[in-house]
Amino acid sequence: MKLYNKAVSRTTLSPDAFVGGFKISLYDGTSALIEGRLLVYGFTKNQITMRVGNTIIIVDGQNLRIEFIGAFELYIKGEINGIEKKKKLKD
Repeated sequence: MKLYNKAVSRTTLSPDAFVGGFKISLYDGTSALIEGRLLVYGFTKNQITMRVGNTIIIVDGQNLRIEFIGAFELYIKGEINGIEKKKKLKD
């Protein structure tokens, strides 16, 4: 929640704009911060799959590891090759 609050405070958007949505920040292809209400479905050193809101997000790469996970943020490190928005889930 701490990272989420920090991100919201640094934007000009209302905190309500983040409800049900998500934000992905990629840093030099070596780390990523995914923010939003999330649930990790699976992870290996080559792929991390999660649900963020109504969307499945898949992070592909090598030597991936979860550095931090909270209710509203996930911080991944490793060589990130791609981030895919897989599909929208039905409510």
